[in-house]
Amino acid sequence: MSRYCISKLDTWRNHEERVLEALMAGLTILRSEKGLRRLNVEMNLGDSRRIEDRVNTVLCWCFIEATRQLGRQRQNGKRRGPLNFPRPQTPKFPNPHDRSEMSVGRERKIPDFKWGFVDHASFDDPASDHKGEQDFDIECKRLGKKIASGALTQKYVQNGILRFLTDVHRYGEDQSSGAMIGYVENMELDDILNEVNETIESQSVSIPTLSQPAEGWQETATSHLDHEFERTFPESPFHLYHFWIDLRDCYSEDT
Repeated sequence: MSRYCISKLDTWRNHEERVLEALMAGLTILRSEKGLRRLNVEMNLGDSRRIEDRVNTVLCWCFIEATRQLGRQRQNGKRRGPLNFPRPQTPKFPNPHDRSEMSVGRERKIPDFKWGFVDHASFDDPASDHKGEQDFDIECKRLGKKIASGALTQKYVQNGILRFLTDVHRYGEDQSSGAMIGYVENMELDDILNEVNETIESQSVSIPTLSQPAEGWQETATSHLDHEFERTFPESPFHLYHFWIDLRDCYSEDT
């Protein structure tokens, strides 16, 4: 029996849709009573981790729970089937066709989450020896007032958005989309948006600014924004989704 051609099934688009569904479900769990209890425990552990890393730990659990729940759902009388769990703090696979100093440096750049699937169609393509697993990259950043180490809104752009755009990191390389998650700790959402856009406009590279969500800001929930921009590496244009979860008053920013 001949193998069907997975490449004709728009595999990445299907994967993207399922990841975004699980991502939103995971953020909902994080903002639930159960998720906030976990967050409170994590924030009060006596270790030296940063706030962002503590929230990421809880969010990883929430993503796994959301993935399990969605996998048990039925569609057309059948279970929807498995979606891989996201992998936290995972480097990209080495590219055997590019062993430049910059390429090796990018292999040490680690997004907060990679949510992947195995593209079996690549097994028949010798040129795709390092692309068998297709990853949806996710970067998480705090959002709110300026802290001792700098403005969080600037970090969101310079240490977040730009990592999907510049050669130094190349997050989301070979894919057409990825995501940013913003942990809103304080400030009004309009003020955060204005500061993020001011930082975007001050960059030497051209990036479209973000607009208010079409459905309005979601207090005590997650607001969805997005934009698209050109890159010098594949895939381009690239679509970056933004999910800002309102965690104001959910933990102390001094933790």
